[in-house]
Amino acid sequence: MVLLKYVTTAALTAACLCGTSAQRAPGMQGTPKALEVEALVDAARVLPVEYKADILFRLVEASKVSLTEEKLALFEELFDQAGQAKAVLPLRGIYSGVLHPLRLDAVSIRCRVLRLLAAHQPDWVVIRFQEVLPSIKAPRVGCNTLLVYDPSPVETTLERVLGLLRPGERPAYLTAYATRISSGVEIPGLVGILLGSAYPSEILQIASIIAGKLASIEDCDRAFVLATGGAKDGGLSLIERVAELADKVAGQGFSPEPLLRSLRSYLARQLVLKRCADTADGSPRGRSAAEIAKLFNSAASSRNLGLEPLEPEQLQPAELLPGAGTETLPVSSEVRGCLTGLRRLRERDPEAADRGSWENTLESCVQVLRRPDTIKASEDLQEDTVRAAAYRALLDQTPPSVAAGEFVEEYVTIFENARWRSENPGEWLNAFQLLLDFARKLDAGTEGEFGKLRKRGVIIPGLPSPHGRLILQRLRASRDPVLAAYAWLEELAPLSWGQR
Repeated sequence: MVLLKYVTTAALTAACLCGTSAQRAPGMQGTPKALEVEALVDAARVLPVEYKADILFRLVEASKVSLTEEKLALFEELFDQAGQAKAVLPLRGIYSGVLHPLRLDAVSIRCRVLRLLAAHQPDWVVIRFQEVLPSIKAPRVGCNTLLVYDPSPVETTLERVLGLLRPGERPAYLTAYATRISSGVEIPGLVGILLGSAYPSEILQIASIIAGKLASIEDCDRAFVLATGGAKDGGLSLIERVAELADKVAGQGFSPEPLLRSLRSYLARQLVLKRCADTADGSPRGRSAAEIAKLFNSAASSRNLGLEPLEPEQLQPAELLPGAGTETLPVSSEVRGCLTGLRRLRERDPEAADRGSWENTLESCVQVLRRPDTIKASEDLQEDTVRAAAYRALLDQTPPSVAAGEFVEEYVTIFENARWRSENPGEWLNAFQLLLDFARKLDAGTEGEFGKLRKRGVIIPGLPSPHGRLILQRLRASRDPVLAAYAWLEELAPLSWGQR
C-alpha cells in the first residue's frame, strides 16, 4: 500500500473520483514516491483547468513525470480544455514591479503545452498552434489599469514552431502571424525572431507587413508605454528593434525608409492622443515625448534617410487622463497604522522579548483586518487579493517567537474562498505562491545575495519564516481539494523561495 504522507481526505476523495493511481496501487509497478506522483496527477485532473495545468507543468519540470504515450494524451487533453480558463490572454505590467497574474490564461496554457510536446509530436504542434492565433487580439485598456497584453508566451512558441518547419513553409507561417498583429507590443518580439532568421526573403516580406501595421495601428496609451519603454526594463523597445530591422533590410539592398517612416507615423500619432497622466511625463513608468523623439531622431538621422525629425513640443497629448495612482495596497488608514505599528515594534524589540506587547498588537491588527470596511478592491486587484497581501505584510513583521497560530489560520482560510479562486485563478495563485514562500527555502545563490543586502541594512519582505511550518500544517489539514493538492505538490516537487 502506498503511504501518502501529506495527502488529506479531500485530496484523496477528489483523486479517487477519477480512478487514481493510489486506488490502483496494488497492481502497479514503481516506488512509493512514483505512485504518489501518479496519484497527484490523477487528483489534478479533476481540478479547474488553471490548477490542473500548473500542477502538471511543475511535475514535468521537476522530472517527476515522464512524457509517455499516456502522458502525451493527458497534455493534449489539457490543450483542448484550456478554453475553460477564466482569462484568455497573458498579461504583464507596463513597467517592472507591477504585480501581475501568473500565466494561467487559455493562450499561455496552450502555448506551454505546444512547447512541451514539440519534440514528441511536431506535426500536431504545428497544426495546433495555428488554432491558437485567431484567439489573440490585444485588448485596449484604460488608464485605471497597469496591465496589458503580454505577447511573450506566444512569441516563444512561434520561435519553437518555426524550428519544426521546412524552410519553404516558414514565410507563410510568419505571414499568418504578422498579419493578425493589432498592437505595437507585438512587434519587438517578432522583429527579434526575424533578426535571427537565415532567410532573407522572409525578412523583407515580414518587414513590409510590419511597416503597414505601424502605419495603421492605434494603441491604447498603456500598450504604447510598454511598446516604447522596453529599455527601462532591460529590454529593447519598439524603436530600437525597428531600427535594427531597418538595417537588415538595407543590408539586402532595399531602402529602409518605408519602415522608419511608418515608425515615425506610429509614434507621432500615439503621442498626440489622449494619454495617461501617470506615464506621459516620462516618470519611471514610461518615456516622455522628448525621450521618444530623441531616440527616434537619432535612429533616423544616423541612417541618412531625410526623414523629418519628431518635435516633442508639437507632440502634446490631446488630454491627460487620470492614471492608476501609486497606491500599491488599497487598504484603510487603520490597516496602514497596524503595519506601521508592527514595523516600529520590530525595530524596538526584534527578538520579541516583550511577547505580551507583540501578541496584543497582532491581535488588534487581526481585529482590524476582520472588518470588511478596511479592505477594498482596485482595478487590478480583487478584494481577497488585497486582504491576503495585508495578512502577508503583517506576518512578515511578526518574529518567530510570537504565537501566530490563529493569525496563520485566518491567513490560509482566505485562500479557501472558492469564488475568488474561480473568478481570478492567476491572481489567486500569485497570492498563494507568496503565502508558500514563507515555508520554502532560499537557494544558495539567493541566500548569498540576500546576505550581502542584509549587511547593508536592506529589508527583504516575505522571506522564509518559522511561521511557514504552521502554514504547511494548515494546508495539509485542509479539506479543500485545491489547497490539499498544492500541499502535496510542495512535498513532491518543491520550489525554492521566489520560484514561480
